[in-house]
Amino acid sequence: MPYSRGIAPVIGAVFLVAIAILLAAVFFIFAAGFETGQVAPQAAAETTFYSEVDLATGDATPYIRFQHEGGDTIEREDLRAVVTVGGQSFDDLPLEGATTGRVSAGDTMSYDLSNANLCSRPADEFTVRLVHEPSNKLVGKQDVDINGDIDISVTGNSVTSDVPYTATVTVVGMAASSNSGTDLEPDTLGARVVIDRPSGTEKLTPWPDGNPDNAYRGPFDDNINRPVRSPGISYTTERLSPDSSVTLEMRSDKPKNWDYPGTDSVTRGGTTYEVGHPDSSPTDPLADNRFWVDSGNPSEGNIVLRKDGEAVPTYGLAASHQRTLQEILGSQLDANGKLNLDDNDVVALYELTDPTAKPSNAPPPTGSGNPDYNDGVAIIEINPVSGASTSDPGTLYC
Repeated sequence: MPYSRGIAPVIGAVFLVAIAILLAAVFFIFAAGFETGQVAPQAAAETTFYSEVDLATGDATPYIRFQHEGGDTIEREDLRAVVTVGGQSFDDLPLEGATTGRVSAGDTMSYDLSNANLCSRPADEFTVRLVHEPSNKLVGKQDVDINGDIDISVTGNSVTSDVPYTATVTVVGMAASSNSGTDLEPDTLGARVVIDRPSGTEKLTPWPDGNPDNAYRGPFDDNINRPVRSPGISYTTERLSPDSSVTLEMRSDKPKNWDYPGTDSVTRGGTTYEVGHPDSSPTDPLADNRFWVDSGNPSEGNIVLRKDGEAVPTYGLAASHQRTLQEILGSQLDANGKLNLDDNDVVALYELTDPTAKPSNAPPPTGSGNPDYNDGVAIIEINPVSGASTSDPGTLYC
C-alpha cells in the first residue's frame, strides 16, 4: 500500500502536462486559421442580372454583375460565382476583365453565365451566388426568373417589346382603288418601315425593289399596289433593343390616267375587272397627291393597330369592287370582327383617302363608305431574341 500512494502524484502531473500541451495546440491551430485569411469578410454586394445582345448576329450573352456596396476589401481570386438551375450547379463562369486584385466599395465584377446554358434547362428560375472561397461565406445572391412570355406594347401607333427583338413587317393586302364600270383603277401605294431609337428615327422603303434605303420619291416609285399579284411582301428589321419601336407608314396617290394593256384582270364580288396601270406620263400624272400616314403622331386616326382578341373598326366595304378586311385577313378575323392573331403579332389597318379619319366614323359591318381601314393591311410580327433579359429587372427570356 505505501508503494501505490508514492507514484500517484507523478502520474497526475504527467496527465496535466499532456492536457496543457493539447489545449495549446488546439488554440494555436484555431488562432493560426484566422491569421492565415480564413476569416469571413464582412461585405455586402448588390447583384444585377442583365444580358448583352449582338445586334449584328442576334446572339445574347447573359451576365451577373456584383457591386461591392461596402465593408471589407476582398481579393478577386478568392471569389467564385455559382449558378444553380434545374437542380444542377455550374461554377465555370468566366470573370470579365481583371481576375486578380482587390475589390472594395464601389467596384463591380461581371461573370459570363453562358456556360450554364440557361435556356436549355427545364426550370422557371435560376440562382446565382457569389461565394468567398476561403471561408465559404455567401457574399451576394440573386434569384432570376426564366420566362417564355414577352410583353408587346402598342403605343403611339408603334410597336415595341420588353426584350431585344426583330420585327417582320408584312403587307398582306390592299384595297385602295376606284372603278369605272368594269375598269379597275388602283391607287399607287408606298410603304415605309419606321424605326424609332433613342438615337433617332430611321425610315426605310424596302418595297418593291428590295432596297430599304431609297426614299419614296414620287407617285410611281416603289408602288406596291398591284392587284393581280398577291402582296405578301415582307421585310425583317435588324435586331432592335427594347427602347426601340417599329411601325409602318403608308401613302396612297391617285393617278390621273390609267393604261389598260388588256393582260391583267381580277374578279371581285362576281364581277371581273380589267386592271389599269397608272399612266407614267411625266405631265401631271396625279389627280390627287395624298398624305403619308404619320405614325409619329399618337393622335393619327388614319392608322389603327390592334392585337389578338381586339376588335377592328369595321370589315364592311367602301365600294363593291374592293376586298373586305374579312377577305384580306381570312381566318385572322372572325365573323364578329375580332382578331385571331398569334401572340406576338399586331395588325395595322390604314385609311388612305380621308386625311382626318377616325375609327369612330367607320361604317358598320353591313354598311359602306369611308373610313373603311382596308386601303392597306399589314401585320407586324415581333420575334424576341432568346437568352436576352427583359426590361423587367431580373428576368431571362427563353
